[in-house]
Amino acid sequence: MSLEQKVAYLTARLTVSVPRNFELLSTDAIKMEACNCQVANLELAKRNSILQQQTQVLHWELSKMKQSLNRVSDALISPIDSIPSPFLRENSVLTSPNRSGNRISDLVDSDNVISSEDLYGALDLGHVWSQLKAFDGLKDGVLVDELVDWALVISNCTNRTEVKKYLIQGMQLRHKFMDKCNPQDRKQILRIFERGKQDSMDHWRHWYRIAVTGVEFDNIPEIDSPYISNQLKAMLKVAEKLHRQRHLDENEGNRRQLFENTILIQGSLQVLCKTSDEREKTNIRNS
Repeated sequence: MSLEQKVAYLTARLTVSVPRNFELLSTDAIKMEACNCQVANLELAKRNSILQQQTQVLHWELSKMKQSLNRVSDALISPIDSIPSPFLRENSVLTSPNRSGNRISDLVDSDNVISSEDLYGALDLGHVWSQLKAFDGLKDGVLVDELVDWALVISNCTNRTEVKKYLIQGMQLRHKFMDKCNPQDRKQILRIFERGKQDSMDHWRHWYRIAVTGVEFDNIPEIDSPYISNQLKAMLKVAEKLHRQRHLDENEGNRRQLFENTILIQGSLQVLCKTSDEREKTNIRNS
């Protein structure tokens, strides 16, 4: 076979084999691309499922937030503040002669209340926890953890009676701290408590407001002037409670109930105080 014939033969073979090889390569590429598309579709389906779940959670949280906002809105509209006129409307709780106004609980619809965490957010107790555990008598952490648990429970409490109960438990827990520590550390611990209370004063005011509203006192005087400030109204009510000897007399009534009412009155007084010195003067432990 001559050189020209060999060249012609090889050229013919290349012409036949190249398209076949190209076709095989194209088929493999298409199969690989299809496989990649399937993987991508599976990944997209997975992400879509996750997004749907997250959307459902967000819708649930939004619904819960709307319910909380509605409860807050209803609670913030008081019987006096909701009156459009500068004068109190006729037959109101505080002005009607047919209603003596001798029960603060007349202003309350039920025992269900809004938790302080819903109103003011979660309590920040990290610094209190770390400072208290630095004392020798508290290094085991039992009382400190109990204090944190107490704060978390009362800040999420939505029942008036339960809030009163946990306020009393808080006073008892404070005495436990005093009993477990030496006299040198007690003053520093009280300062930590005071700073923590100052940092969460909105929560404390809310708890005392709930607890005192649930206590019934007889013969609370009517406040018939629409121009008296809320601060003065609160002070007048606390002053009147202090004169109710039936609730404070040690010779009458259940001693536990007397103690609870006394603690609640002290809380009302301390909420009205502006400085730590004023709160110290109203502390029953110093009287």
